[in-house]
Amino acid sequence: MGDLGRFSSPHLACTYWTGRDLKTKVVAYSPSNFMGRDSCQFLVQP
Repeated sequence: MGDLGRFSSPHLACTYWTGRDLKTKVVAYSPSNFMGRDSCQFLVQP
């Protein structure tokens, strides 16, 4: 997955199936959805 430990704040590593392969998107974590997300998106745009 790479070096997710390099971030000083918590992050989410979200994995999506595109129909052909898996895509990984790393987003900032925020329990209140302010300046980040509390969960991975259900759908992702390419």
